[in-house]
Amino acid sequence: MLLGILFCIIIVLFLVFKDKFLNNGDIEDDFEEAEDDSKDDEYSYGKDNEAYEDDGDWDGTQKIKAHARLILGKISGNFYHIFGAIILLMLIAGGIWLLLGNASTEPKLQNPDLKSGKRITEKKEPKEIESDIHKPIQEEPTVPSAPSGDGKFTGKEIFEKYNSAVFVVYTAQKERSKEKKQGSGFFVNSSGLAVSNYHVFAGTKWWQVRLSNGQSYNIAKIIAQSKKDDYIVFKVDLGFKCNYIPVTNRKPVIGEKVFAFGSPLGYSNTLSDGIISQLREHENHIQHNAATDHGSSGGALINEYGEVIGITTSKVSGTSASLNFAKDISILKDKLDLGY
Repeated sequence: MLLGILFCIIIVLFLVFKDKFLNNGDIEDDFEEAEDDSKDDEYSYGKDNEAYEDDGDWDGTQKIKAHARLILGKISGNFYHIFGAIILLMLIAGGIWLLLGNASTEPKLQNPDLKSGKRITEKKEPKEIESDIHKPIQEEPTVPSAPSGDGKFTGKEIFEKYNSAVFVVYTAQKERSKEKKQGSGFFVNSSGLAVSNYHVFAGTKWWQVRLSNGQSYNIAKIIAQSKKDDYIVFKVDLGFKCNYIPVTNRKPVIGEKVFAFGSPLGYSNTLSDGIISQLREHENHIQHNAATDHGSSGGALINEYGEVIGITTSKVSGTSASLNFAKDISILKDKLDLGY
């Protein structure tokens, strides 16, 4: 914009002073003509008329004035030549710029965040997971009905339907203790009634669960527990209706496909699958080969119909065989019908 205005001003100046630019070489010729006229005056006035001798003296004041005019004329002539040359050069440069400037100038990006067709996104630090206790998230229970066909769920369907029904359990002597135990648990109704292993809670006074969405809630009340059968039933005050895994009415069958859902070694909401290897009824154990590890204790063992059949409890270490065990959920079914 500014270059355009300057270009217009230069053109106007050139048009106004073009005569000066083109005709300033005539000043010296004018001076020579004036000098001749003055000499003629000197001759006529100085020789023929004594009364005008002093006024016509070419060697006097008139000669000095003539030389001054000559010098000033040369100076101004050179100035106009130089100024004219500068203007002409600027006119030529301006014309070149108008013809080629826009074509060679890289266009400005409309979005300063876009370069080379790639969007540059500001790098943002992830927000810290909120751990406010009893903060409602207004989830609706999503208890699935049996799928069509043979009524069995795939592993993908089990995960999608029950991921929000399982959680990590943390227990300790006190809230800020550095020595915390970690296990797993799951909801069995929409009011926050939940199940885990007794040994996860043994010897502790502070208990908390962390849901799949990262929010944590304190355990409000212990409903039932058994050291012998290694189960514990408790209530979590969520403030909303939660997703849960329905308890089965079916008897487990050897060879039946099962899914273990828990948090082994703190890896929350991990799903593995296997089959029922054996039923150890004298211990109320369901033996299976779905992968589990420390931290899986208290997690859900689920059948192909999307029903919880056991509580993941233990494994045999030091062997390559997958010898894993879950407590049969039937031993505490009467504890789950208390109306919570």
